[in-house]
Amino acid sequence: MPQPTLRNTSSLNRRQVLASSAAAGLSMASQAQGLGQHAIEVEVKVQDVLHAANPLLVGSNTPWVYGSEGLMDHDGQWRDGPANRAKELAPTVLRYPGVPDTYHWKQGIGPAAQRKPVFTYPGQPFQKIFYGTIEFLEACEHVGAQPLIELNMHQGSDAELAQQAAEWVRFTNQQTHVSRLSGKPLPKVLYWELGNEPYVMERNHPLYLKTEHFARRVNAVLAAIKAVDPSIKVGLPFALDTYSGRPWRPNSEMATVVGEHLGWAKKMFDGIVMTQGGALFVADLLRMMAHEPQMELGAHWSLNGNWIFGAFEVLTQANPPPVRPAFHALKMFRRLLAGGHIVASQVKVDATQKATGISFSAPWPNMPLASAVAARQGKTVQVVVINKDPARAGAIKLSLPGVQVQSAQVEQAQAKALFDSPGQPEASTLVRPEVQVDAKRGTVQWQMGPASYGLATLTLA
Repeated sequence: MPQPTLRNTSSLNRRQVLASSAAAGLSMASQAQGLGQHAIEVEVKVQDVLHAANPLLVGSNTPWVYGSEGLMDHDGQWRDGPANRAKELAPTVLRYPGVPDTYHWKQGIGPAAQRKPVFTYPGQPFQKIFYGTIEFLEACEHVGAQPLIELNMHQGSDAELAQQAAEWVRFTNQQTHVSRLSGKPLPKVLYWELGNEPYVMERNHPLYLKTEHFARRVNAVLAAIKAVDPSIKVGLPFALDTYSGRPWRPNSEMATVVGEHLGWAKKMFDGIVMTQGGALFVADLLRMMAHEPQMELGAHWSLNGNWIFGAFEVLTQANPPPVRPAFHALKMFRRLLAGGHIVASQVKVDATQKATGISFSAPWPNMPLASAVAARQGKTVQVVVINKDPARAGAIKLSLPGVQVQSAQVEQAQAKALFDSPGQPEASTLVRPEVQVDAKRGTVQWQMGPASYGLATLTLA
């Protein structure tokens, strides 16, 4: 087989990111077309290599509070069910401590029994840090993830926070800590982040910083941690002044803005992330990120529990605990991006949808109701196909010109309705549809349900 050739790919279009993921995932549900099916043709050029697949896009978050939302019990011991489910998902990055604005890392080291209850954040009770730095690094070891640590940029003076951050880098990267799980040295921390979401704090927030003050603090902390370890990679969370031409709005206005476009949004908005619609959002966003070679990493919020956001449940005695719809999307992309290269793919679909603007998302008059991304590693080709149509099944025809397909199998996630049964197991189910393979022509065909996505794994002859 001839050697693949490399070529560049264009950057993501902001309108496509926002409209396809947000506006498409939400507004099209209110404009569902009649039942039936539509044709989705996906062509994958396995010799046309775009760039290396990036497994670090499929990361997650593990907040320190409540023993990382239930990964640990009140005695500071790992809970088998959640720990095993986390290892099954195998996020490639774990981001910690989740809420760093009031987090002082030294309060979470040493014997768990000797740690004192500490302030978390307004409205939450004082609690011990059972899930401290060592426990976090052990979690990274357990699931095979790169650690990413967020720094406290708000509670303390510039000098105090710079010193605290520098000492944390020294603790993780210049000292050797042995895992209680394996007896091996714990991983060093390459990735650091300067705060969490400073741009969402409104002026009356007790930790609010003016822009110029935050910038001065960033420079002080950055200089301090780089002096300790120049090899670390440091990220800065920020927001643009406008999105799709609209001024940035504080969080308090978000429900009103969304509600203007979706009459039911104020009641349903929180639950959407736990439905098939939320999983479609995750899948399509990961698809677009996979096509962008300049993306360093990504971290889904969050790994487990955490009200409506976790990929799997923890407030249960079930072992392993039940998963939420986003779990399936993350797991599929974990497999797709495990290695190899992203290769060129093209989707042809007649069905389009008028996506109205929602909040910061610009309108998209003719949004295609299907998308795909493909990766190749040796003789294995994997393709994620997404059917965004909320009412019609998709008749998939996947073609690979110039090659023969030896075998193929498909696993896909589907649901009875786009926003059905938030957070319940039936909100999204995995199925393996019947697949038709024409080996000589290099084509694979199968049926997808409405509002579904799937991973096709093909072996080339």
